[in-house]
Amino acid sequence: MEDTLALSLGEWDRVVDALDRFARSGTVTAGADAVRADFGSASLELARDGRVDAGMPLHEFSTTGEVTLHFDFEAGELTVADEGLRYTFRRP
Repeated sequence: MEDTLALSLGEWDRVVDALDRFARSGTVTAGADAVRADFGSASLELARDGRVDAGMPLHEFSTTGEVTLHFDFEAGELTVADEGLRYTFRRP
């Protein structure tokens, strides 16, 4: 199994599977249009329409658009990137 994976939100079924794998220490809830990983005080939500929301005790992050999701399962990092943005969510 790969340690890293890059996906667009258009690859929805693969995104849901990857977030489920990434959030091994959390709880994943998947619906038709969004998937959410909860880690107690931190959360990450990905939506088919391009919305990405993340929250931790000291900050929040939100964007909408065509992003690439870079999963690093071993390091416990998910980086959200587009032409002018780069945000890394670290699994608690």
